[in-house]
Amino acid sequence: MIRRAWITEKAGDLQKFRKYIFIVRPNATKPAIKAAVENSYKVKVTDVHILTVKGPVTRRGGRYAKEPDMKKAIVTLTEGNTIDLMPA
Repeated sequence: MIRRAWITEKAGDLQKFRKYIFIVRPNATKPAIKAAVENSYKVKVTDVHILTVKGPVTRRGGRYAKEPDMKKAIVTLTEGNTIDLMPA
């Protein structure tokens, strides 16, 4: 369900508010993402927001090709729970 964590400077800033960003499968649903995060990281999830980032259209050999879309999930944890995605 969860492909990988999205680690950027902006995603790091959101961790102060107990929000973490993950790249998920295109057919993933909110309840499935919530269950996957809770089972994988042993935390409690309060909220899940999903957004789809459209893949860009590129040119290859004089033809146009569309790269695949990407689905992100912004997961909010309960008070006192954290996930260590960027070890020091």
